[in-house]
Amino acid sequence: MIFNSNVYLYFFIIVICIYWLLLFTNAKLRYQNLFLLLASYFFYGWWDWLYLSLIFISTFLDYFISNLLDKTESEKKRKLLLSISVIGNLAILFTFKYYNFFINNFIEILNVLYQFTKLDIFLYDKNKILLNVLLPVGISFYTFQTMSYTIDVYRKIIKPEKDFLNFSLFVCFFPQLVAGPIERAQDLLPQINQKRKLTLEHIIKGIWYLLYGYYLKVGVADHLSEHVNKVFLENVHMYLSNPQLAMGNGSGHILIGGMAFAFQVYCDFAGYSNIAKGSAKFLGFELSENFHCPEFSKNPVELYNRWHITLNRWFTDYIYIPLGGNRLGELYQYRNILIVFFISGVWHGANWTFINWGILNGIYAVFYIFYRKHIKEQITYISNRFLILPEGFKTFLSIFITFLLFGFAAISFRAYNFDHSMILFKDVFTNFVIYTPGKLTPDLFTYSFDILRIILPVLILDYFRWKKDDPEWIFKTPFWVQLVNCIFIIILYYYNQWSVWKRCYLLRILKNYYFVL
Repeated sequence: MIFNSNVYLYFFIIVICIYWLLLFTNAKLRYQNLFLLLASYFFYGWWDWLYLSLIFISTFLDYFISNLLDKTESEKKRKLLLSISVIGNLAILFTFKYYNFFINNFIEILNVLYQFTKLDIFLYDKNKILLNVLLPVGISFYTFQTMSYTIDVYRKIIKPEKDFLNFSLFVCFFPQLVAGPIERAQDLLPQINQKRKLTLEHIIKGIWYLLYGYYLKVGVADHLSEHVNKVFLENVHMYLSNPQLAMGNGSGHILIGGMAFAFQVYCDFAGYSNIAKGSAKFLGFELSENFHCPEFSKNPVELYNRWHITLNRWFTDYIYIPLGGNRLGELYQYRNILIVFFISGVWHGANWTFINWGILNGIYAVFYIFYRKHIKEQITYISNRFLILPEGFKTFLSIFITFLLFGFAAISFRAYNFDHSMILFKDVFTNFVIYTPGKLTPDLFTYSFDILRIILPVLILDYFRWKKDDPEWIFKTPFWVQLVNCIFIIILYYYNQWSVWKRCYLLRILKNYYFVL
């Protein structure tokens, strides 16, 4: 079940009606949690009931391991228990998300060896050993969430949850199950264990987060994808059947398309996160902030601190710091950063394009830290002495360059395979056409304007949020301002929906007219 579907709307209305009945009749907390757990299993099982078994395995494994950790004093046994939990969770994740990727690459190596040796032992039919299964929705999110819980119990940061029902709800709480945020046990479990209250403030904030989340997902991200597809093509079959369509775009079109795609991903995931926060508000829960105006970041490091906050916090606490962080010296810090970004690329998808994206962003971070430590002071001195620029312009320039670089890396993220990404990168550096339309794109000015028209309302709202450095700034404004913003979002949402419907309707008329002729 996905958030932007009618099924979820009906499901959520039924859930809040029953849950509010339990809440306002003072039903026992255990009954409330049991109902939310069953609703969460139904939510996930709607897609495929068989994959609920994976959640059950992760839940049972980490519940029993964490409680054994609490009773075990021997450090050797504690490490063994933690290893069982981590290996078990990663084995599930590897099997369903990465097995085919590694098998495909392994077969490719064997094919190269066969070309050189002509030995039959290197001939394998990969179709016999590949898994023909779909990737379970949200597996990367709930796997990381349960792993962080067990690691925190091992570190004695938290005590293990004794109530299996409450722990099960922590693992699969439906608002954040399939797309995050990745919640920590110390943030979510206390809310599950304590009596909850539903106030008018919860309802008002829930309405705003739901409205804004749906606008970001459906009104912005889904419409941006139409323009992004003009550069990157609509699907992999379109690319594989006609690779020539991917060639010949000007560098301006590709860079703008890359930035538009980065913004599309932001609105897509931020939209889901806002819907998750809004849904949780209606249930009396508070979820973590997952995105905080990343498009206004002044440098790559700041951008990663504002982008997918709970995921980057996970990488920092469980990979970067255990590797030594910045405590072992500058070179080790750079190594640790590159390792983290490599793993981040792997986490995002089983494709070399994601790995390249992660490494490229890691290089940005390393270069910026090196620049900040060794070069920034001299550059600042020279620019202040010979090139006097207004502070506002400097800020704008740093923000634009940061997001441009992020958009450049996003080209690899959006490409269908390594060859596709190389075609695009080659055109960026060799095809300096600016005004000439591409094979599927209009001229650069029209293309840029169409994208800006879609993202401008988000930039305006995020600008105020960024200036006030407060994710909930809107709730501290007068009521009429909040009301106007809600109406504004609703109008924009339905305007975009009407535009798409009207365009599709006209296309159908033209298509029918063509066949009549």
